Amino acid sequence: FVPLGETLVFNYVFASEEYNEYVCSSFNDAFGFFLSGPGISGSFENNGINIAQIPGAGLPVTINNVNNGTIGTFGSVSNCSEAQLSNSEFFIDNENNTEFSSTQYDGFTVSLEAIAQVQCGETYHIKLTISDVADGALDSGVFLEAGSFGAIPIVDVNIDIPFEDPIVGEGCSINYVFTREVTNIPETVDLVISGSAEEGVDFTPFPDSIHFDVGQNSLTLNIEAILDGVDEGLENIILDMFFTTCIDTILITDTLFIEIGRASCRER
Repeated sequence: FVPLGETLVFNYVFASEEYNEYVCSSFNDAFGFFLSGPGISGSFENNGINIAQIPGAGLPVTINNVNNGTIGTFGSVSNCSEAQLSNSEFFIDNENNTEFSSTQYDGFTVSLEAIAQVQCGETYHIKLTISDVADGALDSGVFLEAGSFGAIPIVDVNIDIPFEDPIVGEGCSINYVFTREVTNIPETVDLVISGSAEEGVDFTPFPDSIHFDVGQNSLTLNIEAILDGVDEGLENIILDMFFTTCIDTILITDTLFIEIGRASCRER
């Protein structure tokens, strides 16, 4: 694959029938997402690295590394360290789950994020592997979130207005709330405004772009529908967001629009 950004990211869930009885046993089913390519240096094939890691733990996702924190019936204290039993925040015990679950697996992880730094426009290879360990008696599986594989820093935007409908009274404030999941790189997104409402006359101006700092996952842009007392009917603001990659400039969200009505906030 050829990334259009500098961060590869996708979401997955690891599940297994080895849970919970075989935690800390020799039946330590495992899997990996092995990434290789420019700038990647690891110990696997083609200098690859395994990006299926427990967040903050520096451990690959396996039965013995992410579990309910308890040694299983067929496990042994000699097979697990304290660090391996300290990741239960990433685990869902499905054996005694009283709520409906979409899988029969006795346990599975929460949705985890595979993430890696890559070079935009270069060619990379990823291999997805899963294996039984010591026997083939109890199955394990990996679920990939549809549409989550990509290397474009995705930014979503929602509109926070005083009313449930998309019509904003003049004099009202409008909050555009921008969010992103990938936060380990800075990011600038260009904003393009159009529509029948006139910027600076019907609403306060938008900036040409927004910028996320490293570690920042959201920011809010406040815009006001100007109360001018002129009955102009419904007018709309259309917002498009663009992200410039090393290859091209692409639209990364659908057009988002609101309508400005004559009534003021107080009248509504």
